[in-house]
Amino acid sequence: MRGVGSIYRLLAVVLVMALLGGMYIALPKFAEEFNPAPTEADLNLEKLLADRELTGFEPGRHEFNRALDLISVGKMDEARERLMFIRNLHPGSKVGPEAMRILGELNLDRLLSVENMANKRIHRVAPGEGYLSVAMGNGMTLEGLLFLNGLTELSRLHVGDEFIVMPLECRLVVDLVRQTVVLYCREEGVEDFQLVKDYPIERFKVGRLKREPYETKVSRKYATQNGGYFQPGHAKYQHGEKVIGFYVGGKMTLLRGGGGEGSDRGENGIFLKSSDLEELSMLVQKGNEVEVRPGG
Repeated sequence: MRGVGSIYRLLAVVLVMALLGGMYIALPKFAEEFNPAPTEADLNLEKLLADRELTGFEPGRHEFNRALDLISVGKMDEARERLMFIRNLHPGSKVGPEAMRILGELNLDRLLSVENMANKRIHRVAPGEGYLSVAMGNGMTLEGLLFLNGLTELSRLHVGDEFIVMPLECRLVVDLVRQTVVLYCREEGVEDFQLVKDYPIERFKVGRLKREPYETKVSRKYATQNGGYFQPGHAKYQHGEKVIGFYVGGKMTLLRGGGGEGSDRGENGIFLKSSDLEELSMLVQKGNEVEVRPGG
């Protein structure tokens, strides 16, 4: 009986080994059948990922190049969409700063171009009106009035003179973490503010602020020239260095130009390029809303 038991055990071992061997042979074939062959889309995705690794893929580069192509054929709205995609998702990419600059230029062209009269109208000068009263009476700045009408000097006005005017309300978001001043504007008859342009902050010195955002309004606008201070409407205002002021935490904070080389590093304020501040001053007026985001 012991011999028979040994034979049964031997047969059991042989049977187990045969099963294991069969599974070893069948498993690769089973895995091949269980996992379907890669589709064309899978192969394309693998190739795209491999190409990105080989060519040093840059986030936003495809959208940026496509936007340039669209601009070259005059499809500005589609180009704006591509550039907005980069601004929102890839602002820190290599193409981010240039994409935001081009987007701002496109938005300014659309807003200010006299070929687009949808947001503009004609004003005829009435008795007693001057440049500043025409501008303020139509919800715009003196600089904006002169720019739209191709003027550089405050020459004498006559009753019946015609000006292109553009009623506009703007809002500033001063983001000290991202070091950007963002300009939004709302045209007459339009409910929502629209993004116009991002302006890089060159440097800033504003003292200690809380982390929470500050809501304030523009309360000062003037220009400096050779140590003098000139209000809008003064003959020297147009050629001076523009300054925009608002209160933050009970203290006056100034947006100023000349933030690059050669400026006094000890001055307080938020400094932009002079050309950028000139643009801002053309659209921003007293009473406009300002949000300051100090961050950390």
